[in-house]
Amino acid sequence: MQKRWHYTYAIVYPDIAHRVYYGSRITARSPVDDHAYFGSMVTFKKYNTPGHPEYQRNALKVVLKCRYVLANKRNAQALWRAEETLIKDAMMNDGLKLCLNRNVRGRFILTEAQRKQAYARSLAGGSGFSRMTTAEHSAHSSAGGKKGGKTRAAQTASVCKLISPAGERITAVNMRQFCKKHGLNRANMRCVTRGTRHQHKGWRKG
Repeated sequence: MQKRWHYTYAIVYPDIAHRVYYGSRITARSPVDDHAYFGSMVTFKKYNTPGHPEYQRNALKVVLKCRYVLANKRNAQALWRAEETLIKDAMMNDGLKLCLNRNVRGRFILTEAQRKQAYARSLAGGSGFSRMTTAEHSAHSSAGGKKGGKTRAAQTASVCKLISPAGERITAVNMRQFCKKHGLNRANMRCVTRGTRHQHKGWRKG
């Protein structure tokens, strides 16, 4: 597996009272060579796009912490947590309201599917987060309570194709319930479905 640079950064805008935007990035380029990247084009396009009336020429990007590590889910999640901590601390302790990050609630509350999409983008060298607006998050949270909407259990249920000890091909809709029903260890079965383990009690990946 390839290694990537995982780093957190702050963009300081001297022209707007030294307000700060915090972010994270996973990229094959070192932070020194990645200087052209100036944060979220979605959130602060007006500040970071040359030619825009509010473009901040004096903006300063500061790399806060960086590591050159394997580009895997574990390291990506550690980077996300570091960014979340930066933003939350700034929101709590910034009495002058200098933190520019917006809609952080939608960035921290993501579905498992959205996390996987964000992780896939991070391996491609993009930003670690996908965005979800407050309205989208509210709609997602209330979907389980509406008539005809999927429950949270149904949304997060995993579907795996397996081969039983008897050679039958079986589709497990919910691995937690499947393991409980057949007396299997869920961690071992997860390894089987991922291909890191050949079999568990005769059960194999389908």
